[in-house]
Amino acid sequence: MPKGDVLVHAGDFCSHGNYEEVKRFGDWLRTLDYHHILFIAGNHDKTFEFDLEKSLKLIPEETITGGKIHYLQDGYIVLQGVKFYGSPWQPRFYNWAFNLTRGGSALRKKWKRIPNDTDVLITHCPPHGILDKTDFKNENIGCKMLFDRVTDIKPRLHVFGHCHAGYGMNYHLLAGTDFINAAIVNDWHYITNLPVEYEEDFDGNELRRNEPGPEGTPESTEGAGKKGDGFIGEGI
Repeated sequence: MPKGDVLVHAGDFCSHGNYEEVKRFGDWLRTLDYHHILFIAGNHDKTFEFDLEKSLKLIPEETITGGKIHYLQDGYIVLQGVKFYGSPWQPRFYNWAFNLTRGGSALRKKWKRIPNDTDVLITHCPPHGILDKTDFKNENIGCKMLFDRVTDIKPRLHVFGHCHAGYGMNYHLLAGTDFINAAIVNDWHYITNLPVEYEEDFDGNELRRNEPGPEGTPESTEGAGKKGDGFIGEGI
């Protein structure tokens, strides 16, 4: 892995979505030397939808206690004045995890929760029309409602994965946003791509965290952040 201050993983750290794969992912995270590691779940990470508490127990304890590893599910964390928001949902995609009806009200509500002042947005699915075209059917599989929300709030950076063939980086003038599809595997699940490096200046020293509590009620904790000037994104 390249050096950096913050590592972002945009989901699909499992292949089949079982607890053994989650544990291996957690063991791997322990070996990484970053000030902060942020990750969300993807459609392959089934246990995170159906038993989140058990899944997080297989990740290093820092995930829960506010150390360097942070899991985001419809919640945000602020590092050095930069607000990162993460969400795993997607328009329905076969019989995988975090599926919601394409164009439906439930998915719209998920995207509506993204704060207007988000600096770095992390989702598993891409916005429609941006780095979301498949090789097999040559179709755009991204979410139009997510695209509308992104162009409305205009984050500085949007990191996602899901569409393996869309790997790369793009700047969208309408949104004023850098988009990164950080998928490191191809459609046959072979690792073909490198992690994407992205450099950004971090100012201040505050770390704030907000996550959904019971029935979506936000909860927050505070802690000390670290100065840094690098960002590395990775996803599958």
